[in-house]
Amino acid sequence: SEKSIDLGIVVVYSICDTSSFLQAKSFISYCLDYFSLDLPIILVANQTDLSYPVVSYAEGLELARKAECAYFTSSAKENSKIRRAFWHLIDVVCFRKVKKNYSFT
Repeated sequence: SEKSIDLGIVVVYSICDTSSFLQAKSFISYCLDYFSLDLPIILVANQTDLSYPVVSYAEGLELARKAECAYFTSSAKENSKIRRAFWHLIDVVCFRKVKKNYSFT
């Protein structure tokens, strides 16, 4: 019996650190080039509990739109919306596995 490993990538950046956002952007670009969209990617903007963001919601959303990946905001400190992002990734990975193993036509 052949076993497969199903993967996804969660890319997290700080909304309070432009460098963090730029690194996330660069990493996503690398993943898209290397994996050619075969691997689901989730983009997570973290530290939404802080009141001094330097990366706007719109910038994160635009990056996610261009990369064709899901976008979530979160606060690790407040344990806010973190599970939602990971459950979304699990749903996407499981759906791709079902779609790969069964024909819906």
